[in-house]
Amino acid sequence: MPAQFRLIPLFFLLGITWALLSGCTHPDEPNPVVFWRHRQFFQGMELVAEGSYEKAIAKLDSYLHRYPSDDASHFFRGQAKYHT
Repeated sequence: MPAQFRLIPLFFLLGITWALLSGCTHPDEPNPVVFWRHRQFFQGMELVAEGSYEKAIAKLDSYLHRYPSDDASHFFRGQAKYHT
């Protein structure tokens, strides 16, 4: 088999890997890489929804330390602060 045909599975595998890691997933399914990077934000959102406002503020504060320009985090932190 020629060498060029042996590279096709490798390029296919690299393409699939790139699509999964770049955020090009189905919109209904969360990207695990993005979720893991921003897990403190999502956990803070869930804590606000549950009514655990003190824990949410602490979680969102630690997230905002790394990503200070994230508007959604400021919004949810403001909601939690309002309810305390």
